[in-house]
Amino acid sequence: MIRLGDNSGESGVDPFVDAYEEAQDRDGDADLASFLPDLDHPLYPAVLCELVRVDLEYGWMRGRPRGLEDYVEEFPALRDDPELLRQAAFEECRLRRQAGETPSTDDERRRFGREDFRGLAPASPEVAEARETRARDATESAETTATTASRCSPRGYAESIRTLRNADPGTADRVAAALQSLPEPGSDFAGFRLIRELGRGAFGRVYLARQGDLADRPVVLKVSAHLLDESRALAQLQHTHVVPIYSAHRVGPLQAVCMPYFGASTLADVLRDLDARAARPDSGAALVETLTSRLDAPVPGPAKPSPSGTSALRTLRGLGYVQAVLWIGARVADGLAHAHERGIVHRDLKPANVLLTDEGQPMLLDFNLAADTKQRGAAATALVGGTLPYMAPEALDALRDGVPSADARGDLFGLGVILYELLTGRHPFPIRRGSADEILPLMRGDRLGPPPAVRAWNPAVSAAAESIVRRCLEPDPARRYQEARHLQDDLQ
Repeated sequence: MIRLGDNSGESGVDPFVDAYEEAQDRDGDADLASFLPDLDHPLYPAVLCELVRVDLEYGWMRGRPRGLEDYVEEFPALRDDPELLRQAAFEECRLRRQAGETPSTDDERRRFGREDFRGLAPASPEVAEARETRARDATESAETTATTASRCSPRGYAESIRTLRNADPGTADRVAAALQSLPEPGSDFAGFRLIRELGRGAFGRVYLARQGDLADRPVVLKVSAHLLDESRALAQLQHTHVVPIYSAHRVGPLQAVCMPYFGASTLADVLRDLDARAARPDSGAALVETLTSRLDAPVPGPAKPSPSGTSALRTLRGLGYVQAVLWIGARVADGLAHAHERGIVHRDLKPANVLLTDEGQPMLLDFNLAADTKQRGAAATALVGGTLPYMAPEALDALRDGVPSADARGDLFGLGVILYELLTGRHPFPIRRGSADEILPLMRGDRLGPPPAVRAWNPAVSAAAESIVRRCLEPDPARRYQEARHLQDDLQ
């Protein structure tokens, strides 16, 4: 995202916003409040204002806008400072107009009860220019990026729909209309009671739900526009390290895939918890702590037995941290090998798409962008899929050229990035921001050099383990592991 600040403290604000956007890129969701400085910090007002404006854009682009009143209630500084409120209201106004609404100054006065509210025009020509530039950057990026890769960014939804429109305009219009009818938590859908939202992407949302006609059991329900037949891919995969499918449902223009509920922790949660530590842990017990700490939000209904005694958790506790990471990686590779051997390429491997169950087992999630290499010409294979920081250089080339790619070795590159992050606490390549035209050549160049060192950042990693990770990150697919099964064997 391109940001042009409205105050002299822009350089001080940027690190806060960069950290927030990096979490959004990595996890698909982030809590704005977690990225604010202390209330008495001199930059608190400026950071709050910019994060609210960015968060507003995320909400609108993902099809679930959050009202400015919610931010005012959560952050009283917005109400207490007319200038902050005006700037946030201007951003919301821009987004509402972009969506076809017609807000007015009188509306804002009524909403916030302020006769001194100064309206929706920028406070100065400089602010107006900054705002117009930011809006133009957003529009240009959406118009020039032919990818679903950025679907965790504010512009991801628009980019995904544009990519699909290039391939099939009629389907794109149908999908865009369908996404307006996604259900809300607390409602009933296809015979399921939706309890809370677990996650979201460009084409749908994931809910914790209860299945009333089967003992009210807790399940995961993924509801999306009927486009990419994830259920067809998942139905071919029956494996310990792939989340299975219970059933598939159609409700009007929407499809729902019902899956068992194994917990809500992913490797993205693990990375977030590890990032809060001063150094990498020396034991796999830290991974178990992440799981147990997230059991504080139980599923409504009968109590679930504690998983503390499961064999996987005992294994993790007994391993050193590096060995625990390799243990997880071997099981992810096992799941990938199972999929690849059946012609299914995941194409969106990232920490948020690897579940770490309450019992400690890693499982592959989200085959929404998967390509079935046995099926040619399907809607799924017409899209260029992935998440930019985890894409191999050849996948970035495909993204730039608009040519679909379904090479299983790209999945192994993504797994290499995940292992690197878990072992070092760093991403192996710079996180680039800007329009697609700007960042794709830079990202490709970042990946074409020698694979980055691992032991320089974590001396506890053995030379053999470093060799495995660096082989996954080879820029030339021919120099990578050619099969996930070979990678699994080496990790074992």
